[in-house]
Formats: sequence, C-alpha cells, structure tokens
Amino acid sequence: MDETLMQVLLIAGVFALVFGPLTARSSHRAQPVQGGPAAHLFHLIGTMAFVAALPSVLATIILGGGFVLAVAVAAALIVVSLLALVVFAMMEPQH
Repeated sequence: MDETLMQVLLIAGVFALVFGPLTARSSHRAQPVQGGPAAHLFHLIGTMAFVAALPSVLATIILGGGFVLAVAVAAALIVVSLLALVVFAMMEPQH
C-alpha cells in the first residue's frame, strides 16, 4: 500500500474517532435513535465515515497524493456512510 494512502487513512481515522461520536451525539439530541443498539452502531459508523471524508481529501492533496486518490478516498468514505445510514434507517421504526 502506498505510504501517502496509509497516512491519509490514519488521518481520516483520527478525525472519524474524534468527531464522529460528537456528531452522532449531537444528532441523537436533535432526533433520538429508537431502533436499538444495532441502529446506534450503524448511525455511529455512518457519521464517522461522513465526517472523515473532507479531512481525508484535504490530507491527500496536502500530502501530494493527487486529485484521483483524493476523489477515490472521499467516494469510498461517502459510500460507506451512505450504506451504513441506509441500514440504520431500515432499523428505525416507522411512524
């Protein structure tokens, strides 16, 4: 694996671990999760992947990884976020 990609993934992971739970908690305050522990987990995974997308793009460009790598990493994180949040939405009770 390329050294730049490893550094970008490490930076994305740090941002996800720091800001993901804060974002999820803020979201829970606005609209509580009612789907149980699994729904909480998928909501957390979705928010963590989403908040890591922008820092990973900026880190890729700053570290010289190039535009293509930056778009690929961001797209992968956004897809993970989308899939996790769709699973989360399927676990939420219908009103």
